[in-house]
Amino acid sequence: MREPRCPAGRAASTHGRCVRLCRPDPLRAGLFAAALAIAGGCADEANLEFFPARAGMRWEYDVSVLTQAGTGNRRLFVESLGEERRAGRRFAARRNGDGTVSYYEERRDGLWRLDASAGGDEAVQDAGDAVDPLGHGEKLLGYPLRPGTTWRATEQTVTLEKHTPPHGNLTRVELALDLDYRIDAVDEAVVVPAGRFEHCVRVHAEGEASREVGLYIGAMDIRVEVTRWYAPGVGLVKAERRESTSEPTLPYGEYTLVLRKLQR
Repeated sequence: MREPRCPAGRAASTHGRCVRLCRPDPLRAGLFAAALAIAGGCADEANLEFFPARAGMRWEYDVSVLTQAGTGNRRLFVESLGEERRAGRRFAARRNGDGTVSYYEERRDGLWRLDASAGGDEAVQDAGDAVDPLGHGEKLLGYPLRPGTTWRATEQTVTLEKHTPPHGNLTRVELALDLDYRIDAVDEAVVVPAGRFEHCVRVHAEGEASREVGLYIGAMDIRVEVTRWYAPGVGLVKAERRESTSEPTLPYGEYTLVLRKLQR
């Protein structure tokens, strides 16, 4: 499609439309860059950030975990603490239901999450400390935000567990492997208990590895597949994860997360 000719003060968006150019507050620009790449408009007008930093926002999720040890359901609560400065950097901070705090940061290559334990030494470092208290982190969204963008992240398995005879002890396999992430879509509609969300980004990941796990199992092949949906102005609205192995007694596990309630 031919790029349109736009008048002064406007530019062509990713959808081929002329939109007004904006110069958002630098403090907020990092968290809104993802929305600008997709929407092609003014973030402070449309409020299309994919990791909103407004203090007081709350997310309530339904989580279902299926393992060979059974099925478990629980609620996950997340609260935005607003923007914070740590070690001379800007973050969007969120408190999880277990008391831990996650920090979201924009970098040149995408949006990252860094975790710090509640009350731990790494969580109470003052801004300006020479040591980075949060480490490298995990990339959640790669730039540019368009179909085909890829990146790699190292994650641990979370659903591979079973009860082992004769006493029914719980055996859990937690192994690290690399997942190759890819943005598959940037304009999907997703329906979850919290409602219908438009213009979502869909991210998919796959990874395989062979590991010696012990635990009377030995070596086995592991495959992990992950799909996540992020809605503009909301953030993560849905996630699905499946972990499978070549071990007959531990064939697979599944994890599903959906947004149940949102407080803006």
